[in-house]
Amino acid sequence: MILNAKEHTLMKHTTVMMSAVVAASLLSTSALALDRANTSEKGSLLVFPNVDVSGDKNTIIRLQNDYSDSVSLKCYWKNGTKFFTDFQIELTKFQPIWISARDGEGTYSVPPFPTSTNQDYLDKIGLGGGEYATPSRVTLPENAHTAGELQCWAVDGGGASEIRWNHLAGSATVVDASQGTAYQYNAWGFRCLVGGNGDACVVADAGQLDLNGNEYEACPKKLIGHFSPAETALGGMQVHRNELTLASCNQDLTQDQQFHFTKLKFNVWNEQEAKYTGAYQCMDSWHQGLLDGVQNNGRNFTASSLKTDVARFKVRGMKSSVCERADNRKTFAIDESIVTEEAGLLGVMATTYGLGESDGLAEAGTTLHMLGQRDGFIAYDPQEVIEERPAR
Repeated sequence: MILNAKEHTLMKHTTVMMSAVVAASLLSTSALALDRANTSEKGSLLVFPNVDVSGDKNTIIRLQNDYSDSVSLKCYWKNGTKFFTDFQIELTKFQPIWISARDGEGTYSVPPFPTSTNQDYLDKIGLGGGEYATPSRVTLPENAHTAGELQCWAVDGGGASEIRWNHLAGSATVVDASQGTAYQYNAWGFRCLVGGNGDACVVADAGQLDLNGNEYEACPKKLIGHFSPAETALGGMQVHRNELTLASCNQDLTQDQQFHFTKLKFNVWNEQEAKYTGAYQCMDSWHQGLLDGVQNNGRNFTASSLKTDVARFKVRGMKSSVCERADNRKTFAIDESIVTEEAGLLGVMATTYGLGESDGLAEAGTTLHMLGQRDGFIAYDPQEVIEERPAR
């Protein structure tokens, strides 16, 4: 086919316009893609929101390095009173390892999950036992000193800087020997978004992992879960309890640790699309409890209120004066002031079921679904670089 000059010019313009539309479409798709943590892909940072060594419980941590070279990991156990212990391990090429949280044994021996209490934190929330101590709205789970979380991220061999190593994955198995039950969940993984493999994952300064979609992937803004209320019978089983564990994405693991608080706001819907509002929980950077034990309007999660066998909820961490308070002037040496902030969340829910006429027990655990994007951070004290004696 032979085109005249006018037809050739028209076709050229049409081609340019179509190319521009395709490019704009691709750009739009890229812009809409969320650089957000998840539980199905590898990352440079792994977070296990629920580590429990209470009573007869133990948590088995599994980590793997899916790459043809070795890597060092910096890890922190932290319990619900904000007492933490750190350790550094090396994973060789393609190596899987395991760690028992209760005693620190496994492929390597590491410090066990800490069960000591952070007195500064108890003083902060008014549970330190002083003469003028006044409990705050922030409640402490009963197992706060024996349950908490684990965070591990790739670092250079000296532990002086976090690095990009998007080849890490992990899972946790929470075992209850007294009940003969166990459940497993995948770790939340955050990719590093700067540099190449093995390069420093630092935009500003080493010692803080910025979970903002620029340095590391950001956190979910909200979490979504579904459940059957306790005492519900369905499909030949009885629901005994629903336990929710949430970890904030605002974490301070430094020696000069600052405590970060938020309000968990819950909305709940039943099968008939009826919406229940007003449920909330004041928390710091970690909380664990039963759904129907939520601090305010926990009844929104009960079978008697919902009147259906299945329900769903949405939760977010937000700033709210409801959970805040000013400092108590009578506690001169202790700052009891509490200020809340917006916080991204990571979560795990575990459900205990009764099965059959003998009421045998089973547990199932799952991470929650994600919605939106929220910045967060993990601050820590990196190892200092060992300097040589300067030349004369």
